[in-house]
Amino acid sequence: MFLKTFVIEGFMGRNTKAKVTFEVEDSGKSFSYILHRVRGYDNSECDSHYLVLNDNVAHIREGHVLSSRSKLRIHGLMIARNSSWQDYYTNIIHVGPYSSSRVNVKGIALDSSTITHRGLAKVLNGALDASSIIESEMLVFGEKAKANSAPMLEIETYNVEEARHATSISRLSEDHIFYLASRGIDVKEAEKLIIKGVSERFLEKIEMPTKEFLGKLIYEKLTIEKR
Repeated sequence: MFLKTFVIEGFMGRNTKAKVTFEVEDSGKSFSYILHRVRGYDNSECDSHYLVLNDNVAHIREGHVLSSRSKLRIHGLMIARNSSWQDYYTNIIHVGPYSSSRVNVKGIALDSSTITHRGLAKVLNGALDASSIIESEMLVFGEKAKANSAPMLEIETYNVEEARHATSISRLSEDHIFYLASRGIDVKEAEKLIIKGVSERFLEKIEMPTKEFLGKLIYEKLTIEKR
């Protein structure tokens, strides 16, 4: 096994907007490490999308520093198969007033894979009326697959506009399987339907032609028939 690394660091100037999309895919014997760090200055706006389709080991670390009235939206989707291990860490620091961030990460663990999302948002003392939301949704298929989710907020100021986090880890239960079987849908077909639904919710946030390209990768990777 060998190490593959990718590092991107940058600054967003005042009143600038950016949309960034990353796709992590590797079916070889490698460990993937990705570091993405951005400092957003006043009134900047960033949309970040991550799609992770790694069959081995992947660690993604995303860090953002937000100044006055800067906005950040992160949308992530992890799909793990076989015995792969995926770890996605988001770290956001609010330093300016009226800054806002929203993190939404979805994960699907198949076979004997493990997926983890760790999300941390810090609102420093000077970031008055800031807003920070972390949402994590994990789906687990099979008895050997595992999922972990740990959203965290650290609030140092006495006044915030909004600060909340939510997480869920769901497994296809025996009741679900019985319900689907009674309607002629086997477990594998149910997995495909659920994965397709989750994937389409992720893709709807992305513009063409990137949306079409990523959708094709997902369908080909999981042999899901595209509608």
